[in-house]
Amino acid sequence: MGTLPLSVVAYPLIVKALPPRLRQLKSAVYAASPLYFGISINCLACYNRRPPQKHIFMMYLPCVNDKGAVEMPNSSKPRKKKTSKTKAKSNTNPIQTLPEYYSVTFLHVTETHVENMQKETNQARAALISPYQEKIKRDQDTLLTGDEAWDTLHPLMEIIEEKIKDIISKHSLFFWFHLYRRVAPQSIAEEYEKSDAGTISTVRLVLETAFFKYAKSFGDDICLSNTLSEKEVLGGYFYEAHSKGGMTPDTIKKVWELYQSQPQWVLKEYSPDIQKSIYILEGYAYEYWRVTAKMRAISKGVALHVDRNGAWREARTKEQDALILSYDRRLDKGKHYLSTAKGLPSFVATKKDGTQSYIFCLQYNYDRHPFREFISENNPFKDQITNFVPALINTDNFINAHNSLIEPFFKRMGFTLRSLLLFLQALSYQHILYRGQTSHPAQDEVIRVWSTLQRAYTATSRSPEELNNELIRLLSLTSTEVDYINDVTPANFLRICEYLTLSEEKKERLSLWSYGPRPVIFHHGDISVIDLGGILTFLSNLFFGIRENAQQRGLDFEELLRTEIEQQGYDLLPVRFLRRPDEKYRETDLAIRIGNNLVLCDCRTSERPLDWIIGKPSVIEKRNKLMQEKIEKVLSIKEFVCENLPILNGDYSWVQSVISLGVVTEVEWIDSQEERYWLDKDNDLPVLMSIQELLDFLEKLKAQADASRNIR
Repeated sequence: MGTLPLSVVAYPLIVKALPPRLRQLKSAVYAASPLYFGISINCLACYNRRPPQKHIFMMYLPCVNDKGAVEMPNSSKPRKKKTSKTKAKSNTNPIQTLPEYYSVTFLHVTETHVENMQKETNQARAALISPYQEKIKRDQDTLLTGDEAWDTLHPLMEIIEEKIKDIISKHSLFFWFHLYRRVAPQSIAEEYEKSDAGTISTVRLVLETAFFKYAKSFGDDICLSNTLSEKEVLGGYFYEAHSKGGMTPDTIKKVWELYQSQPQWVLKEYSPDIQKSIYILEGYAYEYWRVTAKMRAISKGVALHVDRNGAWREARTKEQDALILSYDRRLDKGKHYLSTAKGLPSFVATKKDGTQSYIFCLQYNYDRHPFREFISENNPFKDQITNFVPALINTDNFINAHNSLIEPFFKRMGFTLRSLLLFLQALSYQHILYRGQTSHPAQDEVIRVWSTLQRAYTATSRSPEELNNELIRLLSLTSTEVDYINDVTPANFLRICEYLTLSEEKKERLSLWSYGPRPVIFHHGDISVIDLGGILTFLSNLFFGIRENAQQRGLDFEELLRTEIEQQGYDLLPVRFLRRPDEKYRETDLAIRIGNNLVLCDCRTSERPLDWIIGKPSVIEKRNKLMQEKIEKVLSIKEFVCENLPILNGDYSWVQSVISLGVVTEVEWIDSQEERYWLDKDNDLPVLMSIQELLDFLEKLKAQADASRNIR
């Protein structure tokens, strides 16, 4: 899995590009979501590195003397009462903030109660796998292939899932979300194991799906801060951590009162074992990914070597190893568009008039981009790394991309695709507007974005009816064209809200390996938790099970790609049929001129089957056959054009090179190193390219053509 480029999710498109009337709203903030901000270090992810020094956490903590007077940092005197004039001036200065309530405690527990978490995690992973190894061991080393190899590993997925369930089912869903969203997205793997962004992404998706499926719907393990004393919060470890740090009981009480002054959600239950469990869960999720990765390798023709002790490994040939490494490198490059299971891309490019509607989404910050890349000025958190990065979904482009699905979607859901996207748009606007508001308006935008990128969720006590009314009101303040008869109605929005909300019935349908169907909202008692971090996954899987006109879907794909190529400034030729005088011809979906190069593209959109994720051999074999047919067609088009170029309809006297490519939405597996399948094997460029690979290739080709022209 790749990430969307930061260039298309710049901060002005997040907050400042919101309609002015929306930016000026001063509505009440969510009753349940106030949050203090300071240096937010994800201690839970730091166990395999040198822990941060304690002063990092304390530097944003207002000093409280024994008399209860709040002092400014680095001051030996209590803060004096200031005049209103001075107060007004002070509001323009950087605000003094508390560290997040858990930071000192998590660091303390990590340093004093957890000796070697990496070692314990590795031991838990080994204990998970060893009984199954005992079950499948053979009298001698054995090589398994195809269905036999796949069937050997498949049962292990259920075993791992049961172990994950045993831990997660002890606590509420909100508890796990609150805890896990405070763990930085980094790898749990050993140094020699795969730990790229795609692997981290999959592990996080597996575990978050497990939270939705197996956690309790409600529990008293998470509460508002004003309902707990300083000795109760975090299972008593908040008090222990600050006491060990040298604070007196009265000082700890005063500090906790600061957290209570604006109630926020905090963990009531917490212990070293709970902290360990989050690592162990990630270790289990990594094993789950590892099994599915082996199963996908088996579907690519790799043999499974099982030794006499039951340990297994891939037995790749030299060619298989080179092809898999090439495939992984291609995947790691990511893509600049959202693709759905229907094989259709939704591009993020914006029109110059800026009138389109956007859904503000979030995805994990796997590549560790610092916060200053989003806000460079007046940013007290600029060197910190947020857990999430922003991504924008252009609703107009998403609808255009899925034009063939609009009618069947409505027939199945009872509401329009546009109404669903408008709901998500308004939901994301509300999240941005109301999260992280403070008494310092000048700081609100920075803190709001920081807050949003840290957690990606917010909680509201509004009822579904109240929430829907507020979303409709927000849409009325935008320049978005809204149909209040067919799309945006209270009845429609209530249906959509129910569709997006987790229920017991939906829990049964959730699958760890498909990551869905992903909810966007879940309840904790009377509280609704809204998760912007799940929208991309939700939209990616939105159309599973919906049947459309496949031919029309293919035509839509071709038109989408032609439009994108033109918008990027390439010379798209009007010719589609390359015809000889005797009327024999070949058709191409796109003909592009770049310098003296004629680039011919033949498109294919193919729905991604669910079983593809776990590499079911029959599914992969069928998909490989479809892609092989496309490659052969592409090669035959090139042969025809090269043989007949002088006599084809049109003027091709300028052509020195003919490049024929197949274009698909996702990176596809290439099962041969034969030269005919590769445009540039050394640089991982196959004849059958994803859209992103095509765009990158065209950019490089254009640069070469421009450089050649300048030399001449």
